[in-house]
Amino acid sequence: MVFVGAGCGQKPVVPQTGSSAPPSLEGSLQEAAYVRIGPEGFSPKSIEIKKGETVTWLNEDSAAAHWPASAPHPTHTDYPEFDSKAGIKPGESWSFKFDRVGIWKYHDHVNPTLFGSVTVKE
Repeated sequence: MVFVGAGCGQKPVVPQTGSSAPPSLEGSLQEAAYVRIGPEGFSPKSIEIKKGETVTWLNEDSAAAHWPASAPHPTHTDYPEFDSKAGIKPGESWSFKFDRVGIWKYHDHVNPTLFGSVTVKE
């Protein structure tokens, strides 16, 4: 899912449950991708963005923290900067700006059976 998102350092605005419309914000915006995290993992599991765009992970799991980090587990060496460095608590989010072209696989460091990928194109 791709939505118009908040600038760096701002909390994203998330549509209400059941709404398919993107959130609307006033002012100058950049396009951003959002990945929801729940007990079953990342949704969507794979996304495609352009170089320089930001992805925000939203923890919608009511019970557990989740920690997005670059593959492979546990070293995160494919794209070391792509690592939230700690679990994202329920109801919180973390954003990362992708400045490198490639297919970046990632996992939940807390539960490495959950995984996804971000494809970054020019």
